[in-house]
Amino acid sequence: MQGCLYKVKNYVVALSEKPGALIEDCYTANLVISRFPIRQSCAAPIKIDRFDLWREGTHAIWLQKNEIRIESVNALRGNRPWVLKPRMNRPRPGY
Repeated sequence: MQGCLYKVKNYVVALSEKPGALIEDCYTANLVISRFPIRQSCAAPIKIDRFDLWREGTHAIWLQKNEIRIESVNALRGNRPWVLKPRMNRPRPGY
C-alpha cells in the first residue's frame, strides 16, 4: 500500500505511506500527511511530514466548513522552559 485518500466535505486528505505516493498526493490533496520527510516540491496547500511531528509533536486536525484547522501539541504548550525543543545535533532513535 502506497497510502490512502480520505474525502470528506470539499476536502481531500492524503496519507502517504511511501514516497511513490507523494507525487500524485501533492496534486490531489488539500492536506498531505506523510510518514517520511517531504523533501521535494509539493503543491498541496498544507503538509505535515515526519519532521513536523518531530518538531511540533502530535497534530490535531479539524476539517471545518471553510477551513482546515491544525493545532500541534507544542504550539498549545507555548514557549516555556519545560517544553522540550528538538535539538538538531542529537541522534534520534532508529536512525
